Amino acid sequence: MVDDLFIRKARGLFDQNIDVINTASILYALFEDNLDSLLEKIEQLSEGGYNHLFNSESLKNITQRLFNEYQVIGSETKYGVLLKIVHNILTQQMIFPDNLKIVVNYLNYLYDYKTDIRARYLVRSLLKELWLFIGLYNLDVNLLLEELGFICMGDKNKLIFFSKMLKDLDADY
Repeated sequence: MVDDLFIRKARGLFDQNIDVINTASILYALFEDNLDSLLEKIEQLSEGGYNHLFNSESLKNITQRLFNEYQVIGSETKYGVLLKIVHNILTQQMIFPDNLKIVVNYLNYLYDYKTDIRARYLVRSLLKELWLFIGLYNLDVNLLLEELGFICMGDKNKLIFFSKMLKDLDADY
């Protein structure tokens, strides 16, 4: 059993019987009862360049725990720590497209909580991060817009919500 990106990617070419894991999942299990320690460890790993720290499900789980345990939002809160982790992961340009999809799927989840100011804070902050990194990497903004369009497909209210959030961001600049 290994946690190595090359082996993870190459196993399909060689042997599907090689067991690979994302060792971050062990961290989630170890700190299942301590959200503060979990966020602290994930933040440390994100600062060290570890690039597979979350998926949509782990982000949902962390958010649910944050919503249950913390009311105060802001950059110096646990919500700020989560946003810093996402920021650190997005700094890795090579895997940005994969992480863009994860973050947009997470935005789709947060939409279900759109009346909660904490969810709106996360949505606004994450859209801002994605927008900034797309500009930093000289990517076409349509990359983000297409991903958002995909999650909004068939839902006019969701499309209006994300359009308004993006317009609010644009007004900030």
